[in-house]
Amino acid sequence: MTLFMRRFFPVLLLLSLCLLFVASCSNKSTSYDETDELVRFNAYRQLHYPESRKLSENAFMQTLKSNPAGETIKSGSWLYFNYWAVNLDGTYLGTNIPERARAYNQYSQSTFYAPQYKEMSAEGIGSDIFEALKDAHIGDEIVIGLTATKAKALGLWTNADHTSALFYITPYELIADPEKREKTLIADYLTKNTGFEKHDSVYRKIVEVGTGSEIKKTTTIWVQYEIYSLSGYLFDTNVADVAQLHGIYSSSKKYTLLSFKASEDSKLIRGFSGLTVGLKTGTKLRAVIPSALAYKKTGRGTIRPYEPLVVSMSIVRASKSK
Repeated sequence: MTLFMRRFFPVLLLLSLCLLFVASCSNKSTSYDETDELVRFNAYRQLHYPESRKLSENAFMQTLKSNPAGETIKSGSWLYFNYWAVNLDGTYLGTNIPERARAYNQYSQSTFYAPQYKEMSAEGIGSDIFEALKDAHIGDEIVIGLTATKAKALGLWTNADHTSALFYITPYELIADPEKREKTLIADYLTKNTGFEKHDSVYRKIVEVGTGSEIKKTTTIWVQYEIYSLSGYLFDTNVADVAQLHGIYSSSKKYTLLSFKASEDSKLIRGFSGLTVGLKTGTKLRAVIPSALAYKKTGRGTIRPYEPLVVSMSIVRASKSK
């Protein structure tokens, strides 16, 4: 062996061993998988919530503050509730409470901060949440530990794979008849906002009378629209300035006029059908559309179940009627 080889052989041998070690490590699965998550999840529960009740392998619950004077939660009813959620490290995941969002410096104008509204059933609210809330009371403060799969199924926030969540929930109000409740909410809105008249199954108010051509059943119209909750939160619009004002502007969205057939158009909610027939182009109107003519008991996105909609619409132009 040459002098050079004798001198540098130990170095080369050490370098080879290091490369072999790195290669062996890269071949191993070092990702954080479901098994690892479950181990940490159960260890966290035993350390921080030793008196909690296990709901399943993937969930536990503990009542932090009891309100026995509150109404007992019954299955089959509908429940308003407030919540906030963090992961096991305390990192913010989501909430419907603006004060909580601000506390974590996560408040956003584009978020709909309103009580969640779910049916009290395993299908409506999730099997583990349903089990945790059975026989609880309005006003109770409850924490529910959930693995990532269970947390994602709620659809209330976005969290990473294999990242468990702590879901803090306070039942807010129990509703036995959601349709009756919705009618009450609409009636209250119409009392505070006068000038609406019943038009078929919706309530309509003409804000500005147009002077253009009259809209027939066969007419196709082009409109600007804004869709709000009764409380004034903007769900959607095709007017860029309005979207920016309410903090929901998206550069990926095309803010162009919406066109549809005045009598009925399958691509839109039923509440738009016939809404503009008999009016003239240039008309500006507002309408209150019950959920039965919108997204019904399922809701859509941030629109909750049994959510009536307030629509502002400007009729810009129309096709020539035959």
